Amino acid sequence: MKYNNLIVDLINQTPGDFEKPNQNYKGKQYRSVVFLTDYKIAQFYEFDKKLITGWKKKQIFTSTRGQTYTSMNASMHTSTFLVVYHDKKKINFEQIRKTLISTINNDLTFDELTINNKDIKKTLIKKINE
Repeated sequence: MKYNNLIVDLINQTPGDFEKPNQNYKGKQYRSVVFLTDYKIAQFYEFDKKLITGWKKKQIFTSTRGQTYTSMNASMHTSTFLVVYHDKKKINFEQIRKTLISTINNDLTFDELTINNKDIKKTLIKKINE
């Protein structure tokens, strides 16, 4: 199954960070959170009035446009996750990974990135391949 027009955000939620309740789906039908680190005590994610804890690395939670979502990190560890906005109901980690790597390798140049450290490309690819 091919996914087009995914919008992918990489989030590093440091201790004390939180996002206010929101319903921004960036023009897409669905919003999926893909955790890149295992759950640590005092990390929280909520969507559609359901509190999510205890997630595992690569676990995906999907909400539908109009559902409110929020997250908070009250732990001592950074929580790293991808937020994927998409129009197809089903999405899997492998497709997100392939899309992200393809975008990094083919569609972006370092001139388009607002960073000076060229090692971030290698670091990001390593993180999503773990």
